[in-house]
This record gives sequence, C-alpha cells and structure tokens, in this order.
Amino acid sequence: WGPAKGLHTVGNNLTSPTYSRDNATEATFGARAKQKIKIFDYRTELGVQAGSRPRSAPLATATAPVPSVENVNVLAYQADLELGVSFLEDKYRVSVEGLYASGDKANTKNKSEGWDELFPTGHKFLGLSDAFAQGGQKRTNVASGVLHLTAVALKQLTFQIDGHVFARPEKNAQFFNEKGFAGGELDVGAVLLLAKGLKLRGTYAVFVPNSELYHDVLPSQAVSKSADPVHWAELELRYDLMP
Repeated sequence: WGPAKGLHTVGNNLTSPTYSRDNATEATFGARAKQKIKIFDYRTELGVQAGSRPRSAPLATATAPVPSVENVNVLAYQADLELGVSFLEDKYRVSVEGLYASGDKANTKNKSEGWDELFPTGHKFLGLSDAFAQGGQKRTNVASGVLHLTAVALKQLTFQIDGHVFARPEKNAQFFNEKGFAGGELDVGAVLLLAKGLKLRGTYAVFVPNSELYHDVLPSQAVSKSADPVHWAELELRYDLMP
C-alpha cells in the first residue's frame, strides 16, 4: 500500500472530506508438503505474515478534519494438517484435518494478528458454501476440524462427504459475540462418469451457524440473532477434451 493523500471518505463523492494514508508493506511466507506412504498419506501447510498493513479507512460519516490512517505492525500465521488412510485398493479413503488461522486480538490496538487469506474464497478449506466469514474474510480467526470420507463405489461413480466444525479463537468484534464454537457444515458430492471425458457432478452443502454468530455490531442490537442454516447446491455437466 503506497502512501496516499486526498482520498475521499466517500469514494464517489468528491465533496466528502479527504484523508491521507501511510505506506505499508506486508509479506507472506509459506511452505507446503504432501506424501503418500503405502496406505497412509499426509498434507501440511504453514504460513506466516509479517510487516505492516494500514488501518481501516475512516467511516463515510466522518467529518473534516479527518486524521491520517496510520499503519499497524503485522504478525499473523496459519497451519493446516491432514492425515489420511486408504484401503481396499484405494477405493475408500478416510482422513481427519485440523487448521488454525490467527485472529486479530482485541487488546492489542497497535498490532494486527489476523491472517489475510489472500484469496477471495475459502471453500477448499472451510466448506463449499463459503458461508463462514468474518467481515468478508473467511480463512481468518478460525480453528476447525474436518472429517473427509471418499468412496469409489463404482468405476464410474465417486462420492465424497466432508464434515466441518468451526470455532473462533479470538472474540469476534465484527459481529459482537464471544469466541468459541461458531457452527458446522456438511458437504456432500458425487461425480458420475457418463462417457469418456463426460462427467456429471452434483454437490450440496448446508452450513448451520451458532445462534450468536451473526450478532449485529452494536450491543443494543444484539437481540437480533439468526441461526438460519445456509444451503448451497450445484450441478455441473462437464466435458474434457482428450488429446
């Protein structure tokens, strides 16, 4: 983020107050490894972010003079480990996965410990529905456990079932609720090989949040809770060109 001056609190309103922003530089370092040893396999990933990032932009309702947006020091991390076992000539596989992505601590005002996911979706790690999020971020301030089940029932038919359990390591100020259990998700998928290169894939996911996950930001509004599940489904007919 380069230094900037004359930014408007309301981007498309040139009459709104302006503010400046300090420069900030953040770097992400990571490593991945995966291996299959006979019937056992593992996959692991580690990441660390360091440097600085700017604070949030002023509210659209801010009045002049608006103070400069300063940067904060960053030290965030994430870890992911999956252990699996296959049997009956690799037709069936069971694995367990655990991941942790650091969250921003409420009592450290001049530091940012929240992991920046870098990518717009987190369904590969946090469920197909992409419903588990905090302020637009998905893979941040989260600890989760996953059970993966894969079965090749027939040569042309494969099933996969994933069960997720989510928790917040840090108090979630974004939605005004305490840390702890946040919800769960069940994902079910099937792939049917219709012909050479032609596949039919169907997936369904249901995310069930903790009743307090979507508290409104203000304490006075915290009575408006929602524990409604989120449903997601997709059906794809795909043809891959063969060489």
